[in-house]
Amino acid sequence: MHVTFKQSCFIKQNEIIKVKQKLEDYFSKTNRKSHEIKMIFNKLIVYDDVIMINSEYDPKITSLQKDLVNLLDEYTDFIEPELEEYQNNFQPHITIAMDLNNQQLIEAQNEIVGDIFCEGVIKDVTLSVVNEITPKETNNPDNKTLYKL
Repeated sequence: MHVTFKQSCFIKQNEIIKVKQKLEDYFSKTNRKSHEIKMIFNKLIVYDDVIMINSEYDPKITSLQKDLVNLLDEYTDFIEPELEEYQNNFQPHITIAMDLNNQQLIEAQNEIVGDIFCEGVIKDVTLSVVNEITPKETNNPDNKTLYKL
């Protein structure tokens, strides 16, 4: 599971250290009662060709997202235009399926029966810095910086 707090943006190579330092300062100075945020996902959403489970509202996760977006507010060159809207309308969710055709969507909806309930725990935040969005780049541990809550 992951939650995207700040949507992907283009940044200049010389800005990477500045971004990492801002995050390091934020996470080292922020005083939290708990070093984890528990989340509950229980709201099934079917939208166009996507099936998701949205999380219940949690002020701690919403506050963290707002803090991080404000902290990095100068980085707004989103890699896709619609990402800004996703960031502004923050809704943590689990994507079950996407890019489904009509038949697949109907079949999937018929297979999902009863109440849906998933729990997750966020204990850290990862900054990924890649030159291109490929599985090789995004899964490379050298391209990730971890910040503990």
